[in-house]
Amino acid sequence: GAGSLAIAVIFGGRRWLPRSRLARVALLAFVGLVALNYLSILWAGSPGSALEASDKLLLYAAIAWVFAVLPWTPRALAGLLGVWAVGICVFCVIGLLRANSAVSLDPFFVQQRYATPLLYPNATAALAVMGMWPALILSARRELTFWLRASLLAVAVFLADFALLPQSRGALLGLLLSAPLALVASSDRFRLFCRMAVLGGAIAI
Repeated sequence: GAGSLAIAVIFGGRRWLPRSRLARVALLAFVGLVALNYLSILWAGSPGSALEASDKLLLYAAIAWVFAVLPWTPRALAGLLGVWAVGICVFCVIGLLRANSAVSLDPFFVQQRYATPLLYPNATAALAVMGMWPALILSARRELTFWLRASLLAVAVFLADFALLPQSRGALLGLLLSAPLALVASSDRFRLFCRMAVLGGAIAI
């Protein structure tokens, strides 16, 4: 499916590579990694597992290629990131509501750690953090309406708190390390910092 989408986008847009030279280098390096993984099947202890891992990498490369060659505008990119963040929020809320109404919580935990919806604690926490950052950053954008900014901030707060449920040290470390990078990259650091303060207060509570 992703491969067909990539082919359609490339032929429809009549562009094989992105305009940015850095993006081209990154994509071609990614393709080289995929090729190396397929080659590793020859000496892998478990060829089946190596093939499965290579197929996953190929899927990721196709998706990355699609996003790199599409003619993105700031508004379209903001819309995509907003939908992504809200989608993750809904995904996590559904799992949490199911757990809250379940008779037995065993199916929602892995090794005594909350793991729903991805059934792997670290991945579940990382997914929440990945959705939190776009929501938080977009909540600081002046061009969005007040109610949309407030809603996105609420989404970011929920996802930040949700990320703590699986007790993932990796997600917590990633959150702490990415915070200063987000501030440095932001065009309006003060507004983003204020929203980070709200987020930190919610986590503390």
